Amino acid sequence: MNWLVMYFALQAGMVSQTIGIGPSTWTAPPNTIEATMSAKAVVLDHIELSTFMRSWQIPANVSPFFSPFRIDYGVEAKLTLGPLSAGIRHECDHPVSSSFTGSTTTVPMGNCTEAFIRLDVEAHF
Repeated sequence: MNWLVMYFALQAGMVSQTIGIGPSTWTAPPNTIEATMSAKAVVLDHIELSTFMRSWQIPANVSPFFSPFRIDYGVEAKLTLGPLSAGIRHECDHPVSSSFTGSTTTVPMGNCTEAFIRLDVEAHF
């Protein structure tokens, strides 16, 4: 048993122009790039604490910079005992005013907090 294990991740990618978020969709500007930073800590093999920050951006008028137009944040706390886990997670999404473009892109803003219970079943064939 480990008393503490920490994970860190970086991710980047191009985004399609139609993005589905929850029950709604919105159109991203052309050449949108998504970058995500995340971290997770597992304590005593059963308690998991995680967070992420995702930035949506387009190439700026001033190269080589990018102009962010939206940032999403998320946190989660989870307790796992065997195949059963329970926890709470929160995500919030915020538009960003860009100094490179001088304007904001109209994007949905919102937040969601959910409590959950999950049962994982593994099958071998």
